[in-house]
Amino acid sequence: AIRKNAKKMLSPFPYAGVKGMQKLAKKIATFDKDSNPRYVINYLTHLVRMQEEIGTGGGGFRYLYAAFLNEAKHYAIDNDKLEQASQLLTQSGDTLRELALLCVQQCKHIDKLDGVEIAKRIQEVAGIEKEAFTLLKSI
Repeated sequence: AIRKNAKKMLSPFPYAGVKGMQKLAKKIATFDKDSNPRYVINYLTHLVRMQEEIGTGGGGFRYLYAAFLNEAKHYAIDNDKLEQASQLLTQSGDTLRELALLCVQQCKHIDKLDGVEIAKRIQEVAGIEKEAFTLLKSI
């Protein structure tokens, strides 16, 4: 089940998993002070809602999955890889929470919008998760 989940995060169609995060980052990097403020605010607040409230759980789900991996260590699968992946997913959860906060702050100060900064955070999460799920895929 762990390998199957890792495979789905690493090689789904381009709108999900790590590839989906990278695609989202490219889209958001195009947002700047000249972008339609209403569109950008709706886009970013929708992202936060889907990430933290409605959708996959964002940072909260990463913490839950990290705890699951810690429990899985007791069944002697591959303790080192599970421990590393658990730490990476906890880091991903922290970064996703910071991303949500950054999106809300950018919406409140739309005149100072920096889509590149938001995109960097998303790319950071994608990199962390790629590393974590690559580890898990090799179990």
